Amino acid sequence: LFVGGGYDGSATPTTGNTVLVINVTNGDIVRQFNSSSDPITDMNYPIPSNVIVVENDDGYVDKVYVGDLGGQMWRLGGVTANDIQNFNENINDWTAQVFFKTDSGNSRKFFYPPSITLEKGFDMVFMGTGNREESCCNNRNNLCSFTESDIIAAVKETHSSTPILGVGGTDLVDVTDPTATPPDLTTDDGWYIRLVDDIDQAVGEKVLAENVVFYKTLYITTFLPNEDPCAPGGDSKLYALSYLTGQPVLNFDGDSSNNRSVTIGGGIPSKPVFLLTKTGTRLLVSVGSSNPDPASPSTGAGIMNIQPLVPPINFFYKYWKEVF
Repeated sequence: LFVGGGYDGSATPTTGNTVLVINVTNGDIVRQFNSSSDPITDMNYPIPSNVIVVENDDGYVDKVYVGDLGGQMWRLGGVTANDIQNFNENINDWTAQVFFKTDSGNSRKFFYPPSITLEKGFDMVFMGTGNREESCCNNRNNLCSFTESDIIAAVKETHSSTPILGVGGTDLVDVTDPTATPPDLTTDDGWYIRLVDDIDQAVGEKVLAENVVFYKTLYITTFLPNEDPCAPGGDSKLYALSYLTGQPVLNFDGDSSNNRSVTIGGGIPSKPVFLLTKTGTRLLVSVGSSNPDPASPSTGAGIMNIQPLVPPINFFYKYWKEVF
């Protein structure tokens, strides 16, 4: 069992900056990754997030990823720099490294785990930042303790020993502007989108749930709080992005072009959940209040049913045989 150390909301946190590996049969601690018990530097921020485990077909864990409250995404494993295929699966030989930093000032926070896709020659790690403890803040209602925008990021992972830098660096392509030139992953290390208002660049929109990648599309929800500091609430939004470029892939409003996101209701949305059946594929997201429409005027809490991008043809095998 891999588990983060937990939450510490103090200005100078002293607890939670660890990852525990526990034997589930007896509760013994197999390994404890932190700056005290291991020669690990920079594990100075609490880790309240779940931990994502990556394993191959042999049933053994190859590596794990988890983010901290300093905007650092950690890789734990027995990996060799720039080698995406060979893993040391003996956890006693593992190390912990920061593989991605959202910014050099450690001003952003990871409360939720990333998603991983395994590509040819590299992996892709998808993540979003947002302060759960200040979920209703934005720089219009002056409730935030910081003024930096949160981000959605997709990072190319080659097991380099040098951390990739997000905002303020040159490793990732900033595609906040939908007309920006998309990244070329033969030379770029990925992309990011700053969650800012299109009109006045106001900040406050944040990622407060896990994300999912389905059919080459990153689906991720955000919460955009309203401007009134005395009235909590805001908009639930869903983003559907090309997983390698950050470009829009769905036409949410029926106009002549695709849209990156759509407002699906109010309150903090859940993570996207896929429902795959023989009659079709749907994307479900729960919201605190639904968008009223003529067919359904209710504005209470509900589950939004969304048509995702799906393959033009799907196969359902009725039988199979193996010939020797």
